Amino acid sequence: MSGRVVQRQQAINESQALAFRIGSGNAVDPRLGGEIGRVLNSIGRPIESLAWQETLYEMTDPTAPQLAILRQHKSKVLQQWPDGINEALILCGIDADQFASVETDLATLRSSQPIPADLRDSPLMAIDTEPLVPVFTDVAKSVGIQMRHVNAVKPVEKEFRLFEALGSGVAVLDFDRDGMVDLYLGQAGSEPPSGTSNHSNRLMRGTGDRFVDVTTASGSTDLGYTHGVTAGDWNQDGLEDLVIGNVGSNRLLINQGDGTFRAASHDSGELPDNFDEPTVTTSVALADLNGDSLPDLFEANYVDDPRVYDPIRYDANGKPIVLPGPKHFTAAQPRMFITSADGHLIPETIGPKEVIASTGLGLLVSDFEGDGRNEVFVANDQNPNQLWKLTEGDSGRTWTNLAVVRGCAFGTGGKPFACMGIAAADFDSNGTLDLHVTNFNGECSNLFLQNRSGVFVDRAVAYRMDEPTVAMVGFGTQSIDYDNNGTIDLVIANGHIEDFRSTGKPFRMPTQILAHHGDRFVSMNVQGDSKYWSTSHLGRGVATLDWNRDGRVDVAVTDLMDDFVLLENRTKDTGHYLQLELVGSESERDAIGARVTVHCPNQSFYAVVQTGDGYLCRNEPVLNFGLGNTPTIDRITVAWPGGETSEINDLTVDQRVLVIENHPGHWKR
Repeated sequence: MSGRVVQRQQAINESQALAFRIGSGNAVDPRLGGEIGRVLNSIGRPIESLAWQETLYEMTDPTAPQLAILRQHKSKVLQQWPDGINEALILCGIDADQFASVETDLATLRSSQPIPADLRDSPLMAIDTEPLVPVFTDVAKSVGIQMRHVNAVKPVEKEFRLFEALGSGVAVLDFDRDGMVDLYLGQAGSEPPSGTSNHSNRLMRGTGDRFVDVTTASGSTDLGYTHGVTAGDWNQDGLEDLVIGNVGSNRLLINQGDGTFRAASHDSGELPDNFDEPTVTTSVALADLNGDSLPDLFEANYVDDPRVYDPIRYDANGKPIVLPGPKHFTAAQPRMFITSADGHLIPETIGPKEVIASTGLGLLVSDFEGDGRNEVFVANDQNPNQLWKLTEGDSGRTWTNLAVVRGCAFGTGGKPFACMGIAAADFDSNGTLDLHVTNFNGECSNLFLQNRSGVFVDRAVAYRMDEPTVAMVGFGTQSIDYDNNGTIDLVIANGHIEDFRSTGKPFRMPTQILAHHGDRFVSMNVQGDSKYWSTSHLGRGVATLDWNRDGRVDVAVTDLMDDFVLLENRTKDTGHYLQLELVGSESERDAIGARVTVHCPNQSFYAVVQTGDGYLCRNEPVLNFGLGNTPTIDRITVAWPGGETSEINDLTVDQRVLVIENHPGHWKR
């Protein structure tokens, strides 16, 4: 038996070495797929074996007939091993029945484990003070925002069609360039794909201490069934435009600079012929995806199946025959449109439909590798996540899905999770961008920490994140340093997709703030609004902003059935901070992918400009750095996507500043 254990360890080491060879960034030898497949089969991982072989073909020869053969074989393997694991090989000949059944308490197991080496050396371990009590108060109605999501022509409270349970998002922008944040809130209430709602999306203009509804006056009305919304300067005129992701036809609204928007059109040549084709779009993003300094458009789509619009069918007793999930429908392809220099959106082929189709919900675009090029991370529901990277060679431009190779395709156990929301930040302070991904109940959140080699490892259990998240159905999430102490915390909106209370499962769930305390995340008892924080919700989209410009990050949350909330951060005794607005000149104006390091006497802080911003939403485009007790800043460095670097040496704490590419100095905002 000991010999088989040694052989298994050798095979595991070999599989790791092969994985690093595949993900090294060099040209991939397609024969490596067979090698790693053989090794994984030998250690009882037949599904992972097939997944790696599929990935190698997708990277090297996506039209190869072997792909279809592998997928057929996968179905047979799953029939034999539904969990994708050959337990007999994993046990190395050990007869499990010879041992008593032991139920190990996970918390006890964790407490006996040493702190991982990569955490022991982190500057975060030096922070031994207890997190401040978070104080957040819902001020939405008091500042003029009252909006409730409408999920159908005749709103339903249970037995939802697939798209009726997803909710709508919110985009934070400054459409009139007055320095105050504005909000564009998605709405639904139509019969998709072509029906018209009685309830429009709404544009709320910030005036400093209130918000005013300017939807009609601004021409930003949309009466479709909206899931995702985003903003960005599509035509590079210094004004933020809007993208609306609908169940039906999506829209691009172009800011005219006079307080109004106009819809991009086919007649003007701005939109391609297929832009209006009905989609079940969830999250959308504007960012430079091909390195030409012009923002392109990426759509995460959920399913591509007309049956998704069919009403729920009931039996003779009035019970639903089936409540639909994503696996009941054909998966959708994400769509990418490249912006041409003359202002046209041109459809971009990412890959063959059978390779790229999935069930996209969350979306995040940023420079994960630190090479000046943006990647696209898509969180998929019950399918492997995707991480799209553009490579250019002799054969032209190729999009490659690196999620499996980089370690962020699957959850714990090597299986796809029901992934929804995404938050990206340098959670472990090692100078790389990490990912927090929300999941279904029974599946704790993922905390994909990226090492210096570009490999992600799910450290959710090591950071004690499983306890507060495993019982939740998590949707929107954002990274937020709510007390400005220099560590990145999390906010998560939760709520089930269906009312299963008759089976003992909760429907509404609490919104959570998880404070990052040293080597763990701690669920906090939030004060400031007992009506909100002591009740449960059907939270969906989450966006961050500093609406009142007090240096404390606020949170906007959309809900499936209840009113939109604007949670104003009133946490006391917070630390110092620095807020940065970046504007590209050689790069695209929104500078998506710009990498910023704030150098302080005893610590440095790293962040990357991003968009997509997770689930259905767009954050205020500002980098927020909590600096803790640090009273001074030595300098900041900005690595722009175009390759330029800026260094600023004369900054003070507790302010917001504007930095422009290729312009010396900075401007206080």
